[in-house]
Amino acid sequence: MKIALRILIITLFVALVTFGIYYYLRINVSQQEVDQYNVLIKQGDDAFGINEYADALTKYSNAADLIPSKVDSYSHILDILILKNQLGMGEDIVNKSSLNVNRNDRYILELKLAQAFLTAKDFDKAKTYFNNANDIKNTDETKLGLAVINIHNNEFDAADRLLSVINNSNYNNYAQAKLLLSYLKLDNITDAKSVLSGVDTTQITDSKLQAKVSAYNQLLTNGGSDTLYNAALVSKEYINQGLPNLAVKVLEGKLDKMGEYFDGLYFLSRAYYDLGKYQSSMEVAQNAASLSNSYLAYLMIARDYYLTQDYDNSFAYYTKAITAAPDTNEPAIYQEYVKLLSLNNRTAEVEKQLTAAYKKFNAAWVELLFTDLYYNQKNYTKMATYLEKLAKRSDLNDADKKAYYKYKILSSIENGKLTNAREDLNLLKSLDRYNPVYYWLNGWAFLIEKNNSEAKSNLNKAINYDLDGSTTESAKKLLARID
Repeated sequence: MKIALRILIITLFVALVTFGIYYYLRINVSQQEVDQYNVLIKQGDDAFGINEYADALTKYSNAADLIPSKVDSYSHILDILILKNQLGMGEDIVNKSSLNVNRNDRYILELKLAQAFLTAKDFDKAKTYFNNANDIKNTDETKLGLAVINIHNNEFDAADRLLSVINNSNYNNYAQAKLLLSYLKLDNITDAKSVLSGVDTTQITDSKLQAKVSAYNQLLTNGGSDTLYNAALVSKEYINQGLPNLAVKVLEGKLDKMGEYFDGLYFLSRAYYDLGKYQSSMEVAQNAASLSNSYLAYLMIARDYYLTQDYDNSFAYYTKAITAAPDTNEPAIYQEYVKLLSLNNRTAEVEKQLTAAYKKFNAAWVELLFTDLYYNQKNYTKMATYLEKLAKRSDLNDADKKAYYKYKILSSIENGKLTNAREDLNLLKSLDRYNPVYYWLNGWAFLIEKNNSEAKSNLNKAINYDLDGSTTESAKKLLARID
């Protein structure tokens, strides 16, 4: 009895302390602190608006420290972490802020993180945070998110129940729910059209959603009485919308009827590939390739072999795909093939494929890939040849120019020509002042000049502006030489 009483007293004490902290955070805030908080948020917004993410994070963090109970600072921090694909740190922010903000504000953060994980296709994490948000407030947004996860998990009845209760109080949510419900009708074109028939696209304010609903309506109108055609028609849509399991659901049961139907076989192969079922994808793609000398089937087989680590067969099929592809599609296949060859250190084959591509296209992208090849080999003589070719081109777009200056600066830095590097760094910055590559290379140049302060500043900016992770590791390695 005494033990039970002691536990009750401790529980009540913890509850009172927690409430006291919460009350203090919510109530005991001066007007001066509120004004200062608003200034910090405004400064953070201004920094965010010009891509100064590190500075924005500092301002928002200072605001959170000043008034921990207000959600704005956490929400803005979370926006930046999502933008930089640092969702693990986003979890830390949401979990820590939950001790301070009220339930309604916590819902905002849980929902935002859930939607980010859903976009990243981390369905387990997305489900956790959608459920957290739903426990606080059951809304159309949480229903939609959980329904999408149910669809990915082949829990179609559960998805149907969630989607069916979403009304038109928010028309965008309603239209999204109807679109997903029409997908759940699979290749029953009549039922799918019936579901979408009640959606008035003029009331949809999200332009992308409006286009998507209109396009699917038109696609369903094109359906006919041929069941295999209808199955392929809707399956392509499912794959394009990131729901390959629906395509498998439609096509897998018709596999024995698709012996002479290339489209059905190809889409089933593609759906298996998107689901990570590479062996199944390969087997179906082989059947498709036996029907048609299509580069699409060969490319699918090449990718399947690569992801099952059978590189020799993979590269053989890349060659077949290039041979079968129309000229307009060849460049993308060459680029994909050469990238994989490079990752596997097959430099002789890279050179062979680029030589073949150059004879066909004489394009800037080939010259840039040659430049990359010779840079990685430290063959600066051959590298210079292609840099000279690129310098004479009048058809370079901004992306090409940025790549050209990157390699030109790298060559200058590694050959001790800092004056040349500085000239080209200015030209690179003029193309894009937020380019992380510029700050990485500029930091490297300052490091060589033993100006550690400027080197550190530029390398930190390289990390700040890097949204896809392409420059951060290189910048960190140079920072390690300073610290």
